[in-house]
Amino acid sequence: MVTREQFSNYKYLADSLKVLDFSIEEAYNTYHSPSFEKHAARSKDSSSPVERSLQYIESLKEERKQIREEMEVYERYVANIKDPYIRSLCRYHYLQGKSWKETGLMFRSASPNALSDKLTKYFQSPEAIHD
Repeated sequence: MVTREQFSNYKYLADSLKVLDFSIEEAYNTYHSPSFEKHAARSKDSSSPVERSLQYIESLKEERKQIREEMEVYERYVANIKDPYIRSLCRYHYLQGKSWKETGLMFRSASPNALSDKLTKYFQSPEAIHD
């Protein structure tokens, strides 16, 4: 089960993923040279700049993989919510990172607070535990 409080972490995970993607891209661009590509077969010298760069890129990719796996826990939870309205609310607000105001507009609600309250009630219900 995922709690409502834990869903707040999803946004930070998504932001971390963007930073990691940028860092990986930057690392490739920084070391994108004939020398880097020539040594892509891996040097046995772990102190070489190329080898250190490759190790750095691999560590970033591993961290990215771990974050994606954590994000998938939230995504699977939302996908398994039986109530389509609650599922859509969670997907739009938490997974897509929309504000309550944006969520209210999307769901044609006069009060974004009413939507927030609806999710609060859902997460306190026994149904949330079993979804």
